[in-house]
Amino acid sequence: MKKAVMLMLIICAGCSQHSFSPKGGMLLAEFKVKDAGQVSFYHSSDGFAENKTELSDGKWRASVKQEEHFTYFLTVDGKVFLPDCGMKQQDDFGGEICIYERKQ
Repeated sequence: MKKAVMLMLIICAGCSQHSFSPKGGMLLAEFKVKDAGQVSFYHSSDGFAENKTELSDGKWRASVKQEEHFTYFLTVDGKVFLPDCGMKQQDDFGGEICIYERKQ
């Protein structure tokens, strides 16, 4: 049973479409998005202003001020896109938005 659980965790870790990691007082946001020409990152910490990302090593990257909690979404080639985030909530437009919570 333990081996099956570990195998599933390893497989799912490879499926992750995004990550956040601390870097110099900021969070480095990285997103894997296939066949995208442009990806923008929007988050509640700055009032959902457009943050253009840069493509590097197959990942779209942006920096965000390190916060305990914020909500976010992406646009991919101008269309709203939600990565496979673990926590979501309803947004003000009848859709969903991702939630970031800093891990303790």
